[in-house]
Amino acid sequence: MRRKQKEEASDIAEERIVRLFELAEKAAREGDLTHASRYVELAWKIKLKFRAKLTPYQKRLFCRKCLKFLADEKTGRYRVIKGTMEIKCLGCGYTRRYQSAV
Repeated sequence: MRRKQKEEASDIAEERIVRLFELAEKAAREGDLTHASRYVELAWKIKLKFRAKLTPYQKRLFCRKCLKFLADEKTGRYRVIKGTMEIKCLGCGYTRRYQSAV
């Protein structure tokens, strides 16, 4: 019985994480970056509590250091240099690099 409850809780947690990232994207499109960052913080807390995995797309939407939502050109800089994607947070200056799959 205990195992089933944990599985149900982790399924609910993953659904909430997806919903929070959707809300963050919507808030960023409307120009409300404070709410977008708050949604990311909540999703991160849920992820830590339930040991949930984030999709590669979700990982690129926020800064791992300050947990700010990286909206295009407003709070983040996206660059591709020699096949490597570089994402820089304009809030704290943290740079994250991803190898492009070619």
